[in-house]
Amino acid sequence: MRPSKTLFLSALTLVLLTLALFIVRDLNFHWVKVGPEGATVTINFLFPMDKDAFQDTIKIQNQLGYTEEFTCSTNWLSSSVCQLKLKEAGSIRGQKVQLIIDHAPTQYGKMTKQAMIPIQFQSDIQLVSPVDEILIATTQSFQVEFNTPMNKDILHHFLSSDAEFIIEPVKYTEGGKTVIDYTRFNFTPKKPLENDHKYILTFKKGMPSQSNVMLKENQKIILKTDIKPEIDEVSPVIGSKWVGLYPRITVLSKTPMKSAYLELNNEMLVGDVKSEYHAEFYPQSLLLPDTRYDGIVQIEATSGERSDPMAIYFTTQPLSQDRYWAEVKLGKNQEMIVYKGTEDIKHIQCSGGSQKTPTIRGTFYVQSKGDKYFSEDAQEGGNYWIMLSEQIRIHGMTRDEYWHIKMDVLNRLGEGQTEGDIVMREEDALWLYETLPNDTMVVIHE
Repeated sequence: MRPSKTLFLSALTLVLLTLALFIVRDLNFHWVKVGPEGATVTINFLFPMDKDAFQDTIKIQNQLGYTEEFTCSTNWLSSSVCQLKLKEAGSIRGQKVQLIIDHAPTQYGKMTKQAMIPIQFQSDIQLVSPVDEILIATTQSFQVEFNTPMNKDILHHFLSSDAEFIIEPVKYTEGGKTVIDYTRFNFTPKKPLENDHKYILTFKKGMPSQSNVMLKENQKIILKTDIKPEIDEVSPVIGSKWVGLYPRITVLSKTPMKSAYLELNNEMLVGDVKSEYHAEFYPQSLLLPDTRYDGIVQIEATSGERSDPMAIYFTTQPLSQDRYWAEVKLGKNQEMIVYKGTEDIKHIQCSGGSQKTPTIRGTFYVQSKGDKYFSEDAQEGGNYWIMLSEQIRIHGMTRDEYWHIKMDVLNRLGEGQTEGDIVMREEDALWLYETLPNDTMVVIHE
């Protein structure tokens, strides 16, 4: 036989042997039986298997991407035939999975077996939530959850309601990948619903799940739309003039609110909700003097229902070039800046309130002042105090009952540490005491 023919036969033999090995590795016979209690998979590998190492080669892959748990028990019917019992151990039922046997060792050296077997679990359809009447907003989405994956296109055909909804499955990110959860769906009204009205959604008998199990009985969801929240009062009053450069804008409501929003000259502010009926806004920076500001305010109920937008406007106070006023910046590296008109003439390191006892923010005015004060309750005091409106005191370094400066306060000057007062070095407090007249505006902000 010529060398070229021998080489060809050798190569052909090698290819056939390799192909045979792949066929032997992937060749098996299996049977799948699915019932209410789970799935039973019987696999004939055709070769005696290494039973001890087999369990570590089993993987169950959820094709929908959910992080769900499954149980799997193994029973060997012979050295080459095993029976696996699989159950859904998580909250979701009726899933489609892949049972993967990954390089399971046989009793013949390095020979391994592989298998990939699709399994469709079965489950009755149950509505997980909502099960009771729910309060919703007239325009916002609400979520409906089933115990088993559903088909969003089928839901439309089996839904009866006196309102129309856009239905989309919930999407979230897990491990850097977008997962579509076909057990949870967002229902969004196609047009605003009526306030203070009941809607009944009925999923009709016969609706199939993704596993083709039919809904046995009609299931209902009762929706109650919320009343429209109402704004009762806004401060500063609409049209106000001589408003401070850092106003506390207050909104009072006739109905409970969860949140409040103010768009002020194209700047969106989120309100600090003090109670169900009271919210406050603070600008993100000082306003300009002698300037008109326009805004739109809305409040939102717990359901997400929003009030009608209310238009507001006010004009800030003018500043004369010889007028003193001051700005206190809280947060990190706290300081007071004193101005004459628009010119800053002095920067003073200071400390305001701690996180537990913060200094009130807003626009205030000097009401009175004195050379010394002492609190019997706190057993401390200070020199050269200035009292602002709303009982905010500015004074020199805190002193104890022996009139010694508290060094821990001095060493932390510039940090928030007081019970609401504003403290500074003695020489700075004296300068303020001698320079700022009564009715001087003091703006305090973050």
